[in-house]
Amino acid sequence: MQKLLTIYSKSHYSIIILVAIGMMAYFTPWLVIRNTVSLSMNAYELAEWSSLHPKTVIGPLGPWISLLLRLPLVSLTISLLSVLASNSRFTLVIAVIAFVGFLPPFEFFTTARSDPNYEQLLILGSIILGSNILINRVSRSRTRRFFVMLVALVGFIGSGLGQYFAYRQLQYFHLPATISLAGPIFTIAVATIIFNIQLAKSEFKTG
Repeated sequence: MQKLLTIYSKSHYSIIILVAIGMMAYFTPWLVIRNTVSLSMNAYELAEWSSLHPKTVIGPLGPWISLLLRLPLVSLTISLLSVLASNSRFTLVIAVIAFVGFLPPFEFFTTARSDPNYEQLLILGSIILGSNILINRVSRSRTRRFFVMLVALVGFIGSGLGQYFAYRQLQYFHLPATISLAGPIFTIAVATIIFNIQLAKSEFKTG
């Protein structure tokens, strides 16, 4: 147990804590709809809700709102895999669990193969699996750190744009909505992850 605890640095533990905060913020309501009844949706639920109305999304965005809202979760997962890369078996378990979590319903593999929302879920899950393989194969600390910073930056941008366009979409449906603090907290957590990765420097090594 002592050996397991000593393979990670303070920077790694800081990022792990920030990932945990980000995960909690991601699954905390981002928008609260106040109409005849009060309805709140977190980022994951907003992504699902947005995918149900492809013809009424603002402009030509189509499934892009759902993608923007799912990218932050992918970003957090890959960031966690990178920090824990010294334990390849553990990261493989996390990557497989994440992949299974992103798997579309069984009907995608039978009758709904052309559904863009289901295709997006499968692609994002595959990206997590592929990233785990890439992270464990890249031995250069600088290369891996750059990759993780890029992924975290994508999550940072996705969280901001995703919440904004989801809010605009609700306005399009004339649904009065209030933006909660969960989205900004997530964005701040990811920004701090990027800062900590920059500070970590040579600490991003595989075991």
